[in-house]
Amino acid sequence: MPRFAAASLLALVCVLAAPARAITLDQAMADPDWIGAPVEAPYWSVDGKSIYYNLKRKGSSVRDLHRVDLAGSTDVVVDPAAMAGADGPRAVFDNARTRAAFVRNGDVFLREIGSGRLTQVTQTTEKETSP
Repeated sequence: MPRFAAASLLALVCVLAAPARAITLDQAMADPDWIGAPVEAPYWSVDGKSIYYNLKRKGSSVRDLHRVDLAGSTDVVVDPAAMAGADGPRAVFDNARTRAAFVRNGDVFLREIGSGRLTQVTQTTEKETSP
């Protein structure tokens, strides 16, 4: 009996002392929620004071719009009420750089840079693709 106990103890020590198997790249990349979602579609605000980007919500297919203000470097999720005032990607500026046009949610918007005033230029069921 003592030999059996000694052999069992030796086997247990060997198992516990065995090095842990390293995680492979395939295992690590198998679940994007485990490694964190990548930033998607980043763009500058038209006044150059903020950066917007989309980020997949953990455990969901929903993407949230985020804004980072450069002055404070605080990352905030843009709530639904504030989305109406958010700039869109790929803005096109006039020659004087006083106004910028962009497409958001399929419609064209115009932002006056100095005042920040936002005007919706189109409101159609068609998806606009270029300001």
